Amino acid sequence: MENEFDGNKQLLLAVLWEARERGIDLSVLSEDVSSGIMGNKIYTYVGGAYKTKVLNALEIAIQDLPPRSES
Repeated sequence: MENEFDGNKQLLLAVLWEARERGIDLSVLSEDVSSGIMGNKIYTYVGGAYKTKVLNALEIAIQDLPPRSES
């Protein structure tokens, strides 16, 4: 089912791309997000059973982000 539409994946890719384009260090951002989710920051709504899956998804998204094109 690789061709199923996943709007969340597209959104995450776009946000990460734009953050990187603005000079945000994605490894620092990932650490902050991880701390926020594990620490139950206001934006966290998943329970403990899903937190690791969510953070793994972020790590994979950052790794899969296409490289910048030099123009």
